[in-house]
Amino acid sequence: MSPRLNLALRFFLFLLLIIGVIFLILLFNPRGRLPGEKKVFIEGQVGQPLYLNPLFADWNAIDRELTPLIYRGLVHFNENQVAVGDLAESWKIKEEGKVYEITLRNNQFWHDGKKITSEDVVFTYGLTQNKEYQGPEKNTFAQVKIEAIGPFEVRFTLSEPFAPFLENLTLGILPAHLWQDIPPQELIRSPLNLQPVGSGILKFHRLKFNPEKKDWVDWLEFEILNGKIDYLRLRFYARPPELVTAYKLGEIQAFILDDPQQAAGLKNWPNLIPLHLPLQGKRWVLFFNLGQKKFASRLLRRYLAQQIYATLPYKERFYSPLSPHSWAYEKQTLNKVNRDDLNLPSTIEITLPYDHRYQIWGEKIKKIWEKEGIKVKLNLLNAFEFQKVIRQRDFEVLLLEQEISRDPDQYI
Repeated sequence: MSPRLNLALRFFLFLLLIIGVIFLILLFNPRGRLPGEKKVFIEGQVGQPLYLNPLFADWNAIDRELTPLIYRGLVHFNENQVAVGDLAESWKIKEEGKVYEITLRNNQFWHDGKKITSEDVVFTYGLTQNKEYQGPEKNTFAQVKIEAIGPFEVRFTLSEPFAPFLENLTLGILPAHLWQDIPPQELIRSPLNLQPVGSGILKFHRLKFNPEKKDWVDWLEFEILNGKIDYLRLRFYARPPELVTAYKLGEIQAFILDDPQQAAGLKNWPNLIPLHLPLQGKRWVLFFNLGQKKFASRLLRRYLAQQIYATLPYKERFYSPLSPHSWAYEKQTLNKVNRDDLNLPSTIEITLPYDHRYQIWGEKIKKIWEKEGIKVKLNLLNAFEFQKVIRQRDFEVLLLEQEISRDPDQYI
């Protein structure tokens, strides 16, 4: 056999070996993933990430969901609603509830490798007290003195005892070494809000902006630390129909919709597994401005709420912001209000944030009240305008999503 033929035969046998190995990989790994290849799970959501920052996250639903997975607080609450340490190793409550001394674990690190210390805690919580900060956590540490008493020890001194204070310490901590040189009024414009460096189970990996839509984030990708999946990629869509289409095209593997009817076209879609999750720890509230004469009648307000409730698929009406499972819950019975006893207003303006979830509820309420002969206008505002309207009480009806405190006293 000539050397050239021998070489060709060896090459042919080697090629057969490679094909055989690939065949075995595909046989035992139907998705075609090569050994060592990273596993990426792709999820779709409607909306945009804006501030992946614990000091601003409450302004936007997507930020509110992601931020606690990126940043950790001093404590968190377990499934039994008991406070347990997160970044904190232990704590002591002194002076009849006015002083909290927290000891941090001394082996915690930021995603960039820097050690987490008391300096980070004092810096983050101190920002909420800065007069230039106008975010949703502005009152969280009002009237509280915050000081480092050691590299891993922090003391909080309250002006008066406040039993649920530990819940405030669930607020995520920022890395001082990355944020401390940014003026407080510029925090909201920092690129770190979309490229966060935290200490949680999600570690920022990369993001992609849409080249045709200014400032629109196409997707965000996070490394999942200590998980069976290596990366989580979140793709963002402007409207629910686009999200559903993306699922049909195979762009995403899972998606979240606030209104199940938006996914009605997928009812018989192959391999779709629908999961209906209850809303936990939150409530949707309509605030009537009692400074407006049209809402002076309590019976009118009850009637308008009654019409909304009549359309909801719930078996029981709740008369309290507390969960029916709470020891403090107390059921009430209210008599039905008759329309003939009322003078309905001709117009109502509902003020709400410019957010697709709010728009879903706003449109539903608008449709219900317009059946009563009321002309309803939806006033959609951005986060800054919405906060201003609340402060100035410049609204007729306000639609707001609120977190329900773990403490049964909802007015503390």
